[in-house]
Amino acid sequence: MYVVLPVGALRGKRTPAEGVAEDRSASRSEGEPSPDGWLRRKEKEMGVYRKGKVYYIDYYFEGRRIREAVGSNRRQAELALASRKGEIAQGRFNLQKVKPPPYFDDFCREYAEWAEVQHRSFSSSERMRIGQFCRFFHGRRLAEITAWLIERYKQERRDRVSAATLNRELVVLSSMLSRAIEWGHLREHPMKGGRVKKLREQSPKERILSYEEELKLLQSCQGWFRGFVITALDTGMRLSEILNLQREDINLGQRVMTVRNTKSGKDRKIPLTQRVFSLVQERMRDPDPSGYLFPHGSGKRPWHVRLRFARACRRAALAGLRFHDLRHTFATRLVTSGVDLATVQRLLGHQDLRMTVRYSHPGSEDIKKAIRTLDRMAGDGHYLDTIEKTGLQAISITP
Repeated sequence: MYVVLPVGALRGKRTPAEGVAEDRSASRSEGEPSPDGWLRRKEKEMGVYRKGKVYYIDYYFEGRRIREAVGSNRRQAELALASRKGEIAQGRFNLQKVKPPPYFDDFCREYAEWAEVQHRSFSSSERMRIGQFCRFFHGRRLAEITAWLIERYKQERRDRVSAATLNRELVVLSSMLSRAIEWGHLREHPMKGGRVKKLREQSPKERILSYEEELKLLQSCQGWFRGFVITALDTGMRLSEILNLQREDINLGQRVMTVRNTKSGKDRKIPLTQRVFSLVQERMRDPDPSGYLFPHGSGKRPWHVRLRFARACRRAALAGLRFHDLRHTFATRLVTSGVDLATVQRLLGHQDLRMTVRYSHPGSEDIKKAIRTLDRMAGDGHYLDTIEKTGLQAISITP
């Protein structure tokens, strides 16, 4: 007859199952109930820890261990943990609301779909920026996007793009992260509070077309693109506004065009100069199913406009000229002709007058003319009359 003994019985050792049973009985003998006592011990083991650059909170609820990513600030994580403890103690904790933040790639798709509907100014360039973010932050959750990681992005991009381009990218990224907080995907903004600073930009060079340069430019433009450039020069419209210009936006009777889908979101009306009126009349004679004033041959709005403009500038030997400089030229010509800034502001569609002032560039002759105004005031006695009427005393300064 054979007797099967547990492993280790002859050597005085316990099996794993026997050891666990004895440990549990020992704990019960000490007066701690089981398994509730084990759960209570674990629920006390709440804490804050860091993984990489991200702080996490770790706690238990009804025997289930829960970890949440909070952000790069330890104090914020401690406050979040205290909040969770309070919710659990008061019975207000909702496990359904606790979910891991989405991956950055998924959030980018969600944001792009939202921005395309909500932002009138959402363009292919902004979509390209979002794609650039996805490539760099691929595989990371939103809570893992820290200021340190964004600084790494800056270091990588600053060798490839200009400071101005990189700053525009940071503006878009900051806007995306703000939206993530609003949607409940993120607790804190990693770029706020001066954690991520913009690069210093060089002041853009002032480039105003002279009338001789304008003639050379128009001579180098062909076909419909010549009218496209004339429209920019005589209306000050942005490139995107001209591209989106519809035939129904033109009122030939009142000689006015309505600019829609503007950067500010507000429509504005611009009177037509004689040459814009003539070219619009000519284009309106040719019906087009797309409805665009400057359609492409396929019935869609034209593309590669910047490339066409660059080629025209090379043929005209106009180095460093950008399409936006045509808007710059329009505003400067109006200001130097004596048009007040408030009127120029309305034509350009600026919400802030300070934006319009940037487009005005008083030359040295204009500054001298302003100073000569004081000489005329003193010469016709107006300045002296003012002194006598107010009782002020003239002060002579001896060099």
